[in-house]
Amino acid sequence: MEVVTADGVYRVINETSYPDLFWAMRGGGGYAYAVMLSVTVKAYPPLPTTLYLFSFNTTARSQTYWNMAAAFHSHIPSLSEGGAMGYYYIIPNDTTETNSSIAGKLSGIFLFPQNTLAAANVIMDPVVHQLENSLPSQEDNVAVSTTAVHLTDFTTFWLSNPPESVGEDGRLGSYLLTNDSLLGNVTTLAKTLEFVTPPGQYTIGHIVAGPGVRNARIPGGSNAVLPAWRRAYVHIVLPRIWPFLNATAKESLTTVLRDAEIPALKALEPHSGAYVNEADPTNPIWKYDYWGGGSLNIDFVTVTSRVPGPGETLTAKSLHVNAGGKGANQAVACGKASFISEDEQDIDIDMVGAVGKGDPYYASLMKPSLEKSGVNCGLIREIKDSQTGTATILVEDNGENRILVVPGANHDAMRDAKLLQGLATRQRQPTVLVMQGEIPRQTVLDILVLFSSTDTHIVFNPAPVYPEGVPLDSLRHVDFLIVNENECAMLGREVSETLSPDGGSKDDLSDSELAALSQDFHNKANIEHVIVTLGSRGVFFHSRGRKADIVRALKVDKVADTTAAGDTFVGYFAAFLARYIAVHGSSKDFDLKGALNKANAAAALSPANSWALTVPAPYVLLVTITRSRQMNSIPFAAHWAMHKLFEWFDKEPTLRVAVITGEGKKAFCAGQDLIELAMRGNGSNAGGEGASPTATFGLPEALRGIYAGAGGLPRLLRNTSLPIANEIALTGRFLNANEALQFQLINKVSKTQDSVVDEAVALASKCAAISPDAIIVSRSAIREAWETASIERAYQLSDERWKDALFTGENTREGLLAFAEKRKPNWKPSKL
Repeated sequence: MEVVTADGVYRVINETSYPDLFWAMRGGGGYAYAVMLSVTVKAYPPLPTTLYLFSFNTTARSQTYWNMAAAFHSHIPSLSEGGAMGYYYIIPNDTTETNSSIAGKLSGIFLFPQNTLAAANVIMDPVVHQLENSLPSQEDNVAVSTTAVHLTDFTTFWLSNPPESVGEDGRLGSYLLTNDSLLGNVTTLAKTLEFVTPPGQYTIGHIVAGPGVRNARIPGGSNAVLPAWRRAYVHIVLPRIWPFLNATAKESLTTVLRDAEIPALKALEPHSGAYVNEADPTNPIWKYDYWGGGSLNIDFVTVTSRVPGPGETLTAKSLHVNAGGKGANQAVACGKASFISEDEQDIDIDMVGAVGKGDPYYASLMKPSLEKSGVNCGLIREIKDSQTGTATILVEDNGENRILVVPGANHDAMRDAKLLQGLATRQRQPTVLVMQGEIPRQTVLDILVLFSSTDTHIVFNPAPVYPEGVPLDSLRHVDFLIVNENECAMLGREVSETLSPDGGSKDDLSDSELAALSQDFHNKANIEHVIVTLGSRGVFFHSRGRKADIVRALKVDKVADTTAAGDTFVGYFAAFLARYIAVHGSSKDFDLKGALNKANAAAALSPANSWALTVPAPYVLLVTITRSRQMNSIPFAAHWAMHKLFEWFDKEPTLRVAVITGEGKKAFCAGQDLIELAMRGNGSNAGGEGASPTATFGLPEALRGIYAGAGGLPRLLRNTSLPIANEIALTGRFLNANEALQFQLINKVSKTQDSVVDEAVALASKCAAISPDAIIVSRSAIREAWETASIERAYQLSDERWKDALFTGENTREGLLAFAEKRKPNWKPSKL
C-alpha cells in the first residue's frame, strides 16, 4: 500500500515495512489510520464453483419446524469440513406463503468452490435425507426443494447480482457457534433457536471458518482479533428492524435482543463471541459469569497476642484497614482463581451489593481492591443515608479470630430479593450463585427460591448461621452446601432428630456424625453435595448416592487468619465449579474431590498473602507471587509455606507442571535465595529457564555486604563457567536476557514482555501432555546428573530408583499401546 500518515509522511507499507500499520490498514478500516493512495492486490485465477440452492418447508412454527432447524445445524460442521460456505434464513412463518403447511421455511444458498455437481450433491445428501425422512418426533411433512448449478467462475456470477438494499432502521445481534452447541443437545438447540426467533422475526445463519480459515497461513498475519473465529462453524445474526424513527420500538426490540436473546445464545455457547461488525453495540461482554452476591464491609483488623477479658485493656500489635465482607472476600478469591494469564480471565465475577453513598473507604480502598482482583463492581449500589458495613476483627497469634459486624447498607439496601435477582440477571443468567449469611435472612431465603427454577447452580455458605436457622423449604434449592463444623451442627437441627434443638454449637463432630448429618441433608433437604470444612483435619464431603470422603488438610506452620482461609476456600471452589459447568454444560461428573483439594490448598496458603494459585491449562499450576510492593521478595516464613505448597503439588494427581511468576511491573522475585533477579513484572520461569526480553539477572548480594547463599553461587558456576561466575558474583553486574541466554542461565527469551507467562504456560502444557511417570523420572535423572557431576553414577542411581517401577507401570503400557494403535495416550495419575 501507498499511504500518507497523520504526520504528512508518504510511506510504502507491507508485511515487512511498517507491519503494524499494514495489519491495521488491512483489517481495521484504512482511513482511520492513514490516507490510502494506492493498494496492490493479488489476483487469482477464475474459481469454478457449484452453487447449491435449497429450501426446506414444513408447518409454520411447529415442533417439526424447530426439530428440522436443529437437525440442519447438526450437519453444518461436516458441511463446512466438506468445503461448503454460504448463508441461510430461518423463517418460522413466511407471511408471503398462503399455505401454512409449508410456511415454515429454512432456505439458503451454499457454495462449493472447486467441487463438481456430483460432489456437492454427495455432501448435501445426508442433510436432505434426514430432514425429509427421519426427524425426531416428526408430526408434519417436510417439503424439500434443491437446485445445483455449476459455475465456471464465481466472480463473474457474483458481479451479475444486483446490489443489496441499504438504509434500514434496525440493529443486529451476533453470535458464533462451534461444535459444542451444534453437536450437543439437539433439543436444547431447537428450543434456543425458537426462543431467539420470536413471531414476526427471522434469523440468518452463515457457514464460517472450517479448514480454510482454521489452517490459513496469511502473509503479514491474520487480521482476526477474536479467537472464536478459528473454532466457529456458524455465525448467527438476529436482525431487529423497527419502523423508521420509532424510538419506542427501537428501545423495546433492543432490550429484548440484549437482555434475553443474545444471552440465550451465550448460554448455549459460553466460550464464544460475536462478529463485531454485526454485533449489538449495547451488548455486554461475552464471558460466562459468576455472581458473588453478599456483603461488602470495611474490615478493621486488629492483631493481638490474645483477646482481652472483661474490663481488661491490652496493647495490640497492629491495625489494618481492609476491604472485606464475606461476599466481597469470596468474590475476590474467585477473581484471583479466574485469571488464566496476566490480564485475561475466563470467568466473569459480578459483585451484587450495597455501600454507603460517598463513603471514602469504598472509593479509595474497597472498589480498587475488588477491581484489581478481577471483580466487576457495576452491580454495587451506593445508598444515600446509609453507612458501609463494617467488621471489627480481632486476630490472635494462633490465627483464631473474633468478629463484630455492623451491617449498614448490607441490610438497609439488600431486602428486595426481586431487585437483586434483576441486577444479577440483567446481563445474563449466572452460572454459579454464591450466597452467605451477612445479608438479611429473608432476602437469602427469597433469592434461593427465585433462582431455584433456573439453570444457575447455588453454592450456599450460611455464615454466620441465622439464629432462626434456614427452613427445609429453602435448603431444598441448594446444590452445594458449604459449612464449618459449628454451622453444620447448628443448621443440622433442621434435618436431624439426634441433635438437640436448643443445644449450642459443636466443633468436634466425629466422622460418623458427619456422615449421618450429610445423609439427613440429602434425604430431607434434597441437597446434592454437602461440604464441611474441618480446620486442621481437612474437608469432609458427601455427594448423594456416593461414599463420603475427607480431603486432608495441607499442613502449614502457622495460619494467619482463618476468616481469609474460609472465604478463599469458597471462592476458589466456586471458580472451579463455574469453569467446569461452562465447558461441560452441567455439574454432572464434576471432580468434586479434585476441586476441594485445590480450594483447600489455596485456603491454607492464602492468609500469608504471598501468592495466588491458578490453573491456566490442564495439569498446569500457575503460582503468582503477589508482593509487588516488596519487589515480590519472599518473607522468611513464606519459604517454608512454599515448600509445603510444592509438597502438595507433588502429590496432587491433577497437576503435573508448575510455572512461577511475579505480580506487577518491577520484579519477578527479589530474594532471598533465588539466582535470578528478573527486573520485569510477571516474569515467569519453569525451573528458572525462561525470561522476557526486558528481564535482567544478577546476584547483587556482594554489593550489599553479604553473599548469595542457599546454593546460588555453586549453581551459578554449574550453569556457566568459572570466569563468568566470578564476574557476576564479584561485581554485582546484571545480565540482560540475551546475555543470560548466551551464558545458559535460561533456555528461552519470550517474544515480548507481555507474552512471557503465556509462553511459559504453553511450554508447561507441552510437558504436561506427556506421561506423568516420564516427567518424574526424566526430571529426576537430569537433576541427578547435574548434582553428582558423574554420568555413570547418575545413570546408576536413576536406574536403581526408577527402572522397575516405570516399566511395570500402567502409563508405560498405555504409551506403548497408544503408539502401536496410532492414537493419543490416555495417561493415568502417577503412582511412582
